[in-house]
Amino acid sequence: FGNWGIFNRMYTSLVAYPYKRTTISLTSKLRFPEAQSLDWQGSGTEADPYVVTTAQQMQALAESVNYGTSYRGKHIALGGDVDMSGITSVWRAIGRSDAKPFSGSFDGRGHSIGNLTITMGQEPNAGIFGFADSLSVIANVNVTGLKLTSYGEYAGGIAAQSEGRIANVNVTGAVINHQNAFGGGIVGQTRNGTVDRCTF
Repeated sequence: FGNWGIFNRMYTSLVAYPYKRTTISLTSKLRFPEAQSLDWQGSGTEADPYVVTTAQQMQALAESVNYGTSYRGKHIALGGDVDMSGITSVWRAIGRSDAKPFSGSFDGRGHSIGNLTITMGQEPNAGIFGFADSLSVIANVNVTGLKLTSYGEYAGGIAAQSEGRIANVNVTGAVINHQNAFGGGIVGQTRNGTVDRCTF
């Protein structure tokens, strides 16, 4: 292939190391994470929400939003406590940018999302949710044992950025190491949104 480069993203500016017309020989096969299956129950209505019960379904929800499904007007609920310690690939927030936000309603029903590790470089929007827009509702969920490390802008225990409603969210036992602007135990930044009855 043509020109390419190696970029260092761990610091505040990109440092490029250009290489021209280089041949790369692979001695082993490249393996990519398999897409997670959205095998949840429910129809997405308020009376019959999509129900998430496993870490794999949480990953599948994140993948779905990050590929462009906003869940606008849809309702999602936790069906029980979800232990995230067993996930085998890097966590990417639900709604990684304002171009592909989360727009639905997420009701934890008092259950917990536990033991999630999030490790990000300079990429923004580190959290369980990355960017939740003005139509979003995130409520009634406990976040336990979160370990979050981020060097990019916007990081939060439940959401990096929110323009919607966050209510009755409790973040306990979290270790958050955020070395950039706009970080918080609940949300990194809220723009015209509301945060109500939340603890950190």
